[in-house]
Amino acid sequence: MRTIILITTILFLASCGNTPKTVTTEGTPATTETLAAKPEAPKGKIDPVCEMPYDKAWTEQTIYNGDTISFCSETCKKAFLGRPTKYIKHS
Repeated sequence: MRTIILITTILFLASCGNTPKTVTTEGTPATTETLAAKPEAPKGKIDPVCEMPYDKAWTEQTIYNGDTISFCSETCKKAFLGRPTKYIKHS
């Protein structure tokens, strides 16, 4: 009797996890362009030096030509103040 229980248990454990896994995807598959696309920040809502999207936690700001410009760090602010024309994009 022990032999039957032992064999049954071994067969049961061996069969666990052997079911084929089916993968279903809904909708359209992601393409390389979809994965590579970054959401664009509204105009003027990026750090002009490192081009990070604006975050409400930023505390570094300066006024340049009447516009308030926000920076992600003091380092970016110093770089901008050193050469503002390098970082201002002319439309």
